[in-house]
Amino acid sequence: MKNRVLMMVILLSSAVGVIAGEPGEGISIGKMVLRPYTDVSATHDSNPALVQTNVESDVFFEYILGTDLSFDGRNLDIYGNIFWYNRNYVDDVAATAGSGGSESLDSDGWGESLGLIWGTRDAIEFRANESYQRITDYSMQPGGSETFVSGGGQDSFLSESRGDRSERDLIDVSVAVGGEVTDKVEADLIGSYNDTDYVTDELFDLTESTLHGELAYWITDKSATFIVGEYTLQETDAFSGDPESIIARLGWKTRFTQKTIFKGSAGVEFYDDDSKVEGHDSTDTMPSFDLGWIWMPTAKLSFNTTGASNVEPSAYEAGNRRRIVVLRTAANYQFTPAFVGWTGISYRQDDYELTDAESDVSKKTDALGGRLGVEFAPPQKWYSLYATLSYEDSESTIDTETYDQFRATVGGKLIY
Repeated sequence: MKNRVLMMVILLSSAVGVIAGEPGEGISIGKMVLRPYTDVSATHDSNPALVQTNVESDVFFEYILGTDLSFDGRNLDIYGNIFWYNRNYVDDVAATAGSGGSESLDSDGWGESLGLIWGTRDAIEFRANESYQRITDYSMQPGGSETFVSGGGQDSFLSESRGDRSERDLIDVSVAVGGEVTDKVEADLIGSYNDTDYVTDELFDLTESTLHGELAYWITDKSATFIVGEYTLQETDAFSGDPESIIARLGWKTRFTQKTIFKGSAGVEFYDDDSKVEGHDSTDTMPSFDLGWIWMPTAKLSFNTTGASNVEPSAYEAGNRRRIVVLRTAANYQFTPAFVGWTGISYRQDDYELTDAESDVSKKTDALGGRLGVEFAPPQKWYSLYATLSYEDSESTIDTETYDQFRATVGGKLIY
């Protein structure tokens, strides 16, 4: 019986073309490739509790198991990932200092993502993406509260405020269709759904449904002007009603060369939090912008800059909303085929509309951070070693939310 089962498995594997390559090459199933991996790292955290006084450092170990997926077809590309992680602090000092209402920062979670691209821009192109993750620290995938950043976010660093880094479930789904209407005109329509569900009842969950449209006219073969229209409906317990946002922007995009691409737009956002509080103006009008810039001066050196603004209900306080601005710039340099380095700077501002109820001051937070990292990945590509340094300085008008944090990480990754 065992021999028959083994023979059936062999025949089935042969029929679908299952090939287990050398380490680093993955497992091929026809045109689909699976690349299982494991990642182990150790991090020194100068301020795991994110506090201003009685600061205690700690060390945590993190273990990640996952698999990347890719499929390259003639007109269809599919990509995805699934992972599980576990993080454990050695002393767990945050359990006594307190952080976001959590008794401990020890955590585990998992996530998955799946996306596809079908067709071409010269006719019609269809894109679809979905992801889910249970996470406690920064997002491990583009999405969540950083989806408004041009290009989906080059790095999740500073994409979320302190309160957002509590244990939560993130769901992100988007569907996009676009292409050339004529030789001079392009059109894109994107629908997206994002849900942030906090495990603790002390923070307010947020669901956003967005319809985004762009219409571009190519003035030359390299430069185009475009208009942006966007409507967002938010659902949150922070407000009695459902906040709405309408955005109108005018933009410009260009391909200076094959190595330099810019896309930016600026305009206005009309926001209505739909609250019915006496003496409170539920509407607001404010500037809106979104930009992305990629520059590759050499084959080894590249730069990436993104920035955007947004409005969201506060995760902390009922009836309060915050204007968000995020700016990032990063650089990568390939020293050798096996050795790469990168650095980046991020800035985030959260400007709340109402005065903080407990402190009786206007709440505003400015966070500035930087990252530096190196990775050694030999040509055989079945393992890599890396080291990263990161620093975050958050200045707030609320004293208890002012802090700085330094992290130093070393780790390694094995890829089949």
